[in-house]
Amino acid sequence: MITLSMKNFMPLTSHQTGIKIKDKILNAIKQEDLIVLDFEGVEVCTDSFMQQLTTILSNEIGFAELRKKVKFTNLNDFIKELVKSKLFLASREFAA
Repeated sequence: MITLSMKNFMPLTSHQTGIKIKDKILNAIKQEDLIVLDFEGVEVCTDSFMQQLTTILSNEIGFAELRKKVKFTNLNDFIKELVKSKLFLASREFAA
């Protein structure tokens, strides 16, 4: 298991930061079965940032692999709802 602390990448307000973390996830998946994204200490992130970690990542590795290998932890209510909405969209795109 590899844990990536999202507070080390703050602010989580850009598409570019999302790409950077998505690339770290893709590299980590080659080495480990589980990648934990720890949002402890993170109060806010943007839609475009989260899109990289959900919708775009699921297009690259498949939605089933995303759900199996990437876990989100220590989410506040705002970020939890954002993750849920993006995962819902990713699941719909995968099913289409």
